[in-house]
Parts: sequence; structure tokens; C-alpha cells
Amino acid sequence: MKRSVTAIFAALLVLSVAGAAFAQEEAHYEGYFVNSAHPAVNPNPGVLGMEGRGLVTAIYPPLVSNFVLNEYTWVATGLLPIGNTVSGTTTYTTYDVVSLGATFTMYEDASKDASPTFYNCPADVLPNDPRYSDGAIYLKGHFVSFVSQYDTGSQTGTFQGTSTGTAGRT
Repeated sequence: MKRSVTAIFAALLVLSVAGAAFAQEEAHYEGYFVNSAHPAVNPNPGVLGMEGRGLVTAIYPPLVSNFVLNEYTWVATGLLPIGNTVSGTTTYTTYDVVSLGATFTMYEDASKDASPTFYNCPADVLPNDPRYSDGAIYLKGHFVSFVSQYDTGSQTGTFQGTSTGTAGRT
């Protein structure tokens, strides 16, 4: 019987700006993903595919931020796992980013309500948790590619994606 797995990711996401000839890291992210790719045993009704959320821990030029006044959070949705390979204790997964319309949104929020509990209890970061999407949209885009790796031994992983911006502050 397949089981849906909740995976914790210490994460780095690489975003590229539309029209750029190379990928460039615009921000650094930490977060958690919930994999609900098997609807028959989905413990998270309403979540299709894989969804993640977390904190933005750094924003690099040319983007502008103010971490003193604001908290920056992110939400990724609509990632549909389509295949994995396993090497030792590490699983490498590719995702369909088209079928469910995978998106990435970064929020800027003066309330700073996600940070206090983020590092204390990873299980507290639930799908559709409003603390991660309650600010103004800072940056939004749709994924054009997404891959991840997860090590069951250390229970850590990374993800990398490319997105095309569709909205955000100017």
C-alpha cells in the first residue's frame, strides 16, 4: 500500500528571470513540503500533487527587501511527481509543472506571524496554513521546471526550480 509522505526540506530554490539567458539565485528559501500525490490515501484533502511553504531567509539584488520591517514567506503549489530514481538513501524526483498549473508565490508581511513557530515545530506547517500567504504578493510566477532530491537517512533534501514571473511589486 502506498502511503503519502510528508517530507522536510532544507531548501534552495533557484529562480530565473524571464528572458534571462542564465539562471540566477534571487532569494534563499527554507521550508517544508507535503506530498499528496496519491489521492486514495491523501491525508491532506484539498491538496493535489506536492505543495510547499516556508520562509525566505535572504533576498539578493536586484530585488529589494526590508527584513527589519517585514517577514518574507513562500508557497509552491501544483507540483505533480512524475518519476523518481533512487540511489542509496537518496530519491531524485522530477515533476510535471503543467497539469496542475504549478506556481510559486513569495509574500511580504509586516505581521511576522510565520517565523515564531517555523523553527520550533515542522509539523505545524500545514497545507493551506494562512501564515505563509497573508501578506502582499512580492513575487509570483509559474514553474517551467522543478526537481527535488530527498535523503531518507538524514531526512533532508533540496529542490530546484525555474519559474517565469507573472506578478509582483515594482
